Amino acid sequence: MGNLKKYTKLIRKAWIGIAIGVSVSIMMLPPILLSQMIMMDQEDKCSSEATGSIDVSSDGSVEENKKAIWNYLKASGYSDEATAGIMGNMYGAPVRCS
Repeated sequence: MGNLKKYTKLIRKAWIGIAIGVSVSIMMLPPILLSQMIMMDQEDKCSSEATGSIDVSSDGSVEENKKAIWNYLKASGYSDEATAGIMGNMYGAPVRCS
């Protein structure tokens, strides 16, 4: 009889854990779906705005490449700070040729 009580308690704890997990999942679902809908809406806006041409021509020099990258990122909607951060990471990234 002692084992039956022990297993009953374990099963009850397991069901409580499952119920809590399901409850938390259900509570998190609307914010996740909302954020995905917002992201999809932004992607639609970006694709409709990006119909113009972006001047990314370069003669291959380092300075012209920097200007082309800057123009591309700014035309893609990145702020000055984000563009500078991306370019800084590109500059600092090691190039490995194997």
